[in-house]
Amino acid sequence: LYFFLILSFRICHVSSTYHLVPVIKSTWGSSLPHIVYFSDRADDDIPTVDSGVPNKERGHCAKTFAILQHFSKIVGVTPPQSDFFSWLLIVDDDTLVHLYTQILQIFEVFVDINDIHFQIIIGERYGYGFSTSGSSGYDYPTGGSGYMVFSVSAVRTIVSECECPTEDSPDDMIIGVCARRTGIVVVHSAAFHQARHIDYPEARLLPISFHKFEDIDPLGVYMTYLHEHPTTHNEEKSEL
Repeated sequence: LYFFLILSFRICHVSSTYHLVPVIKSTWGSSLPHIVYFSDRADDDIPTVDSGVPNKERGHCAKTFAILQHFSKIVGVTPPQSDFFSWLLIVDDDTLVHLYTQILQIFEVFVDINDIHFQIIIGERYGYGFSTSGSSGYDYPTGGSGYMVFSVSAVRTIVSECECPTEDSPDDMIIGVCARRTGIVVVHSAAFHQARHIDYPEARLLPISFHKFEDIDPLGVYMTYLHEHPTTHNEEKSEL
């Protein structure tokens, strides 16, 4: 029951999105009670939150940090609100997500240490600059997969201890440097995919996410690979 409640009610989801919102709203976004859409401008019709950061051709550090700061303020408003959210998901506007069975399996690993003090980031983990001894270099959750998951404590640490060198610095690598310096754990899952479903062998597909919508039917892909019937969740809830 604890995990079911986390996924249904205790995740604040933030998407840095604008023009692909209808796809998100008609697929996985409809199952989240707390979702905020970030853009470079406010739009009451969606609605979006103005990040205060103009779009960049490369590097999204300032925008990602604006999202982290926004979430940190939300969970810090009152003690009840702070207890309500356990995880922050940052997802690109062209990403399809599986929110239940696959990601539950990852969360279950951390059941005994899922508290407000545990600092963790989950995603497709890359490494940069490692020496053969491992004494230098760092892990980072690649933004190329379109999807990163943060514990509340990790968000607070990043916001309070780290900053972007420039607005267009690579957000994922700056987060990795910050994680290495502050002791945040970066956990890898191969179920986060950087590309479309057709770019992988069928036998490999136990997905949490797919990234990019070019030349595919995103709704069809979602229903085939990522959607679960509501009765599945009810059965899982009863078992837990």
